[in-house]
This record gives sequence, C-alpha cells and structure tokens, in this order.
Amino acid sequence: MRLSHSIAKIMCCAVLPGCAADPAGTGSPPAGAVPANDPNIQYSGRFDFTDPLAPRFDWPAVSLSTMFQGTSIGILLTDGSNDYDAFIDGVPGQVIVTGSTGQYTVGGLGSGTHAFQLVKRTEASYGIATFHGFVLEAGTALLPPSPAPSRRIEFVGDSLACGYGDESLSSSCAANQRRALENSWLAYGPLTARALGAECRVTSAGGTGLVHNYGDPNPVSAVPMPALYARTLENSPSPNYDFTQWIPDAVVVFLGGNDFLTTPYPSQTDFQDGYTKFIALLRANYSAVRIFCVSFFGETMESYVSNVVAAANAAGDANVQFVEMHYPSDQLTGCDSHPNLTGQQQMANELAPAVQTAMGW
Repeated sequence: MRLSHSIAKIMCCAVLPGCAADPAGTGSPPAGAVPANDPNIQYSGRFDFTDPLAPRFDWPAVSLSTMFQGTSIGILLTDGSNDYDAFIDGVPGQVIVTGSTGQYTVGGLGSGTHAFQLVKRTEASYGIATFHGFVLEAGTALLPPSPAPSRRIEFVGDSLACGYGDESLSSSCAANQRRALENSWLAYGPLTARALGAECRVTSAGGTGLVHNYGDPNPVSAVPMPALYARTLENSPSPNYDFTQWIPDAVVVFLGGNDFLTTPYPSQTDFQDGYTKFIALLRANYSAVRIFCVSFFGETMESYVSNVVAAANAAGDANVQFVEMHYPSDQLTGCDSHPNLTGQQQMANELAPAVQTAMGW
C-alpha cells in the first residue's frame, strides 16, 4: 500500500506526442531530447560516468535535478526493476515504476518554469539503471537547477538506511510487495540531512554487516559493507569510486545489526578490528571528515562500537564520535518488522541534533 504522499504511478512508457523513446541509442533520439551530459542536469549520488551520455547508478536515494519550461518532462531510462519519486517544485507527485526500456513522462503541469527532481526509492538489489536524458516539449529548454546545499553528509548502513519496507502498514509483506513499499528518501538518512539543510548520499545495502552479512554461514563474510564501499556501483566491482569528486563534511556509519542477527556471530575481536579498519578507510579518503558511529541502546554491538570509538579518540582522532539512539520498537510495521515511516522519523529526530551539535550547524 502506498501512503498519501505517493499520489500517482507511471507504470510504463508514456511517450509525448510525436516522440519515440530510444534510450538505448539504437536509432535517432526522441524529438526534444536533452542528453545526459547537459550542464543543467545536477547529479547527486554515485554515478558511473564512463559513458557521459548514459550514466549508470544503483545505490538508494541517488537523484537527478533540473529546471525546465513547459507542462511535461520525459525521463529516458533503461531500467526494469527500480522505482522513483518524481518531485515537481519540491512536491512528490508521481511514483515512476519502471518495467521496460523507455520514456517515463510526468505531465499535466501548469505552464511556466518548474523544478524537477527524480529520486531513486529502491536499493541496489533491484539492479543497475541507466539514464539517457530528458525529453522536453518543443520550444522549451532546461535551466540551471538551484545549487546543491553546501553541507554534505554520507550515510553508510544496511536495510534501515535503505528504507526497507518503510511504507508498509504491516510487517508481513509478500516478496512481490517489497519493492513498492521501500522509500529510501524517507529513511532516517535523507530525513536527517534535510533537517540540517545538507545534501546526502546513502551508501547502504540491505542485509550487509560490518563484517558479517545476514544469513552468512561464516562468521566473517567475504563481501560485507566495507568491501562494497569502494564501488561506484554496488552491483559491479568496477569502476572504483572516485572519493575526490564529493567530499562529505560528516559520515554516519550505522552498521552492526546484521552482524549479530543470524549465527554464527563474529567474535568481538573480528568485529572491532573490522570497524577500526573501516574508520581508517574513511579517514584515508576524507582526512578532515567527522565520523559518527551509531548504535542502538542495548544491542550487542553497542559496547563494541563504543570501544572502537574510544580507541580512535585515544589514538588522537577526536573527529570520531559515538552516537546512541533508541530502537523504535513501537513503530515496526515496516516489512519484516523494519521501522515504518514514523520509526524512521523518530530515528532522524534523535540523530539530527547529535550531528548538528557536533558539526556546529
């Protein structure tokens, strides 16, 4: 079930009159097509720009923003598994549900200039998408979008950060329902960032741990979240991510729940060593970033994370901080007993003041 903010769904190609979608580039582009490398398109998140006319992406909450003239805008996507929120003038109006290669059009708007933002609702497990540009009405053009916020926060996490099942009203979700009920934009990370006036990136993957992934029969997994962190695309080991192209002011690490959710658990030593190495990786790429290491009160990992932070501080890194939050135990109607929208908001309400105070924002 979609909640009230998701007003409508675009299920398949809704092609503008006289236009033929061809995002794969096998023929002529649609009339009015604006290429993906147009300078008036603002990208937020990790994108693979190996082909600047067809950037690829898969992490949750990545977004595209622009300003345009006219009563409609078409989005050229090669994607068959992900969902997106389409924002017009800051208001979420339509949910784009991809099903095939094609053009997805947001229309019926008043004439004039509009701000447009496309935000990926779903996590990377739904596959890699490719953006091929926008399609505008004849005689109209893209305009520069508003500048991105100067403050920057990255959130590194698991299914909680992905917004897994957060729009559900029942913890029991069939497999074919989960995609429609996931909204990363309303998870605690983007909520926290918006409360603080910051641009955010969500580098998170459901089921991943700091050293042990959910359901792994081994106590230490081959590819936990830190191993994915160096990737531009979660679903592809190459290309490597260029950490110089977007430097965050703060990184929030909220990992460990999956490490101790299914047996065999990692040892305290393995967990703390893995966490220490991940902090070192963050510090190597972002020398001045403030790192927030988050845990819920009372969880197995709480004392372990606290130990890692204390050790980092003792070693001279004062920019590593431990943050405790309360588990939203009365708001777990999200799929498979994950936090619902209210629970995600409660988490953001606790996290935002901690980040704001530490950052002096």
